[in-house]
Amino acid sequence: MLFQARRYAEAEVASRQALALDSTNESARADLGLLLAYQHRFPEAFATFRVIDTTSFGLAYAYGLAGRRTEALEIQRHLERLTRTRYISPLAFAYIAIGLGDTAQALDWLERAYRERTFLLPFLLHPVYDPLRSQPRFQRIVRDIGVTIPPASGPPRR
Repeated sequence: MLFQARRYAEAEVASRQALALDSTNESARADLGLLLAYQHRFPEAFATFRVIDTTSFGLAYAYGLAGRRTEALEIQRHLERLTRTRYISPLAFAYIAIGLGDTAQALDWLERAYRERTFLLPFLLHPVYDPLRSQPRFQRIVRDIGVTIPPASGPPRR
């Protein structure tokens, strides 16, 4: 929630505290990895995600943001293969597309998530979606869901 509220320093502290209490807390680790990637702290983000899984959509998002397209696409292909035997949320693929800078594909995945009635509401507030906020397709999804999204602030300045 702190990350969604754009309280980045506090979000990092909370994630690290959660991991200090339980180093196996994959949710806290994923949140921390996304935060680090969003802040373009890529070596830390990669290391954080690799503890969870070397094929996570969060790691692919981080690779995409870092310009490591080949690695991001490799994870995407792996996840696409997994969809043959288990459900993977379209939101995972939207994150990867956002990391790769592919707005149209990210919006395609969000529209699919909407059609599938994927649990979207809290996720659309996430700063990761900032690159999509000005897009009419994103605004339509938000309007159709009936949610109010605050204006994008972009990644923190360094």
